[in-house]
Amino acid sequence: KNIDKKFNLCTKAILLFKEKFNINFGFKIFLNKKIPIGSGLGGGSSNAGSILVALNKLFGLKLKREELYKIGEELGSDVNFFISQSSFAFAYGRGERVIPINGRPMKHLIIWPGISLSTEKVYKFSNFKLTKFLSNVNIINYAIRKGDLTLLKKVVFNVLEKPALSLCKEIKEIKEFFTKLGYSIYLTGSGSALYTIEKGFNFLKNRISKDWKIFRVETI
Repeated sequence: KNIDKKFNLCTKAILLFKEKFNINFGFKIFLNKKIPIGSGLGGGSSNAGSILVALNKLFGLKLKREELYKIGEELGSDVNFFISQSSFAFAYGRGERVIPINGRPMKHLIIWPGISLSTEKVYKFSNFKLTKFLSNVNIINYAIRKGDLTLLKKVVFNVLEKPALSLCKEIKEIKEFFTKLGYSIYLTGSGSALYTIEKGFNFLKNRISKDWKIFRVETI
């Protein structure tokens, strides 16, 4: 796929890697994009993280994860989560500092309304202080470690959900639809996708809007 060399995180990751390790030849990238752009699912960040992990192996540099983190930090806030290759992790700072969490497998549904949502716009509409949610974070950490889905559904939160709902009526419609059916549903990142912490695909597949895409995924 043709990609914008100026803004795509894959090319940024390679250029940064080449600069740091004095690599004087180029690469050809085939990017098969399956995660929708503007969905809040970290597609670009996961691409960049995977590129750095792959280049480390390709050149046999044997860089430690902490060394890769320093490179990932220069690329974006979420890149280091994907470098960590963890199923669950606690990220702090701008998201560049990552502490893996040992959690049990969880099944989810991801619902995408078929539209992109600007992270920049969502942040402009937000007004929050993350320090007030630290107690929730500690409980979430505990619930993940114990595999307590009932507790997890009670304490999971996303401070970007309110501004995202105000900006996008499609997200609001999905939230209301699933809530009426008894599902606990939450925004992914800055949206536009949402996710559940339960199964139920067969029950839903004939009831959702044709404009929505629904995927069964598992955190293992």
